[in-house]
Amino acid sequence: MHVQRLELAELLSCVVNENRPFANTHGVDVQLELPDEPVLVLGDQGRLVQAVTNLIANACKFSPPGAIVDVSCQKADGRAIIEVQDTGPGIPVEFRPHVFQRFAQASPDHQQGRSGSGLGLAITKAIIEQHEGNIGFDSVVGSGSRFWLTLPLLGEQS
Repeated sequence: MHVQRLELAELLSCVVNENRPFANTHGVDVQLELPDEPVLVLGDQGRLVQAVTNLIANACKFSPPGAIVDVSCQKADGRAIIEVQDTGPGIPVEFRPHVFQRFAQASPDHQQGRSGSGLGLAITKAIIEQHEGNIGFDSVVGSGSRFWLTLPLLGEQS
């Protein structure tokens, strides 16, 4: 990893802009909400871009046309928190324990023709854990999912 000081507003702005064409192919818009103050972390820019891109791509793939994917960043308890919220079908209860496993994919009925390798979330989890962070999600079947990741704030690492 090439660890450097990163300002998450800059990183997230770039990631969202780079993913707009992909979102457009799915008829989805991506909105970004950032705090007024800088959110500084130590991290590998390329790997964090990959992690957030994976979350945005999944949210776009699973959201219905015309939907908005919300990406946000905030600070709490010495951690940066990045959230990606979609309005897709949600994650089936029986699949939730497997979400971050390699090659894991929900049933074909749930995927509704959406393709993928089943590696994106496993890779994202590994990247975030390499950064001493955490990843998780909340999901309501029929209403969407919210994936979140946390990273230690610069100067507040354990």
